This record gives sequence, structure tokens and C-alpha cells, in this order.
Amino acid sequence: MNSIRKLVPVGIGSMAVVVVAALVVAPATALAHWTPQPEANQTGTASFVLALPAPSAACVAARQAIVSARAADRIEDLNENAANDATEDQTEKADLKVLWTNLASACWGAAVTKPAAVSPPSSGCIAARTALQNALIAEKAHEAAEANSGTEHTAADWQEDQADFAAFKPLWQAAASACGFSFTHW
Repeated sequence: MNSIRKLVPVGIGSMAVVVVAALVVAPATALAHWTPQPEANQTGTASFVLALPAPSAACVAARQAIVSARAADRIEDLNENAANDATEDQTEKADLKVLWTNLASACWGAAVTKPAAVSPPSSGCIAARTALQNALIAEKAHEAAEANSGTEHTAADWQEDQADFAAFKPLWQAAASACGFSFTHW
């Protein structure tokens, strides 16, 4: 009896290894015969080349400026002391940001801009979120007390929980409307 108990996990484990190996090998064997070869009646070979336009001189110069700035920064980092390292690193970061912006405008034709700042939430939004959060915290404490007292998962508790959830709905809707989001399904 003991030997059979030892074989069951080993059998399951080895079965799992075989299934994984089969799943790994199956795509390789199914696609092993496929190669992009021309038809017998075609006289040439098929070539798949994506022709991209050559980069402009400004784009190449912007790329080279970034490469040169990084190389100079590495050499300078090896030779600098730790006292003025922080201020120099901030300056170098700002300089690289300008170089990357120049690269974007030279190569992709669009300047990189910062996204518009998000306005802070209104006082009504903050008040509605606070009311919802306080109600959820109170409900969590109430549920923990029910779990400790043994009244959790009873029919009366289920009805009480449904009433609590119904009480949360207006708080949730108030927070949604005050903060400017909705949950409309289409």
C-alpha cells in the first residue's frame, strides 16, 4: 500500500512533464516543414524587404549628438568627485532631455510636449470620497465583528448585507458624479 501511494504523485508529475513536452514540441513539428519558398512555376525567389526612407541629415545629427553626449558623460563621470556629482547629473539630465526632444522633432517631425496638468479634485469630490471611504471602513469593522461573533453567513446577515450595499449605492453615485466619472455600460 505504501509503494502505491508513492507512485501516484510520481505518475502525476511525470504525466505533467510529458504533457508540457508535447505542447512545447507540437508547434515545432507542425511548422517544421514550412519555409517561404517560391512556387515551382516562379522564376525568382521571394524577398521580404521593408523599405524605410533614409533618415534626414538633421535626424542623423540629432542621433549623433545623443551618442556623443552619452560618451562624454561616461568619461566625465569617471573623472568627477562625489561633492558636485548631484548638481552635474541634474544638468546633464536636462541637457539630454533637450537632445531627445531635438531627436523627436528631427526624426519624427513632432516636438515632444508634456501632457496637460491634471486639476486637483474639487471639494465636493473630496467630501464624497471621504464619506464613501468612511462608510466602507465602518462596514468592514461591522463585518469583522459579525465574523468574530459567529453571526456571519446567516439569513439575517445576508439581508442586512443587502441593505448595507443598497446604502452604499447613493454614496458611490455621489462620489462618481462629484468626481466626474461614470460606469455606463453600452
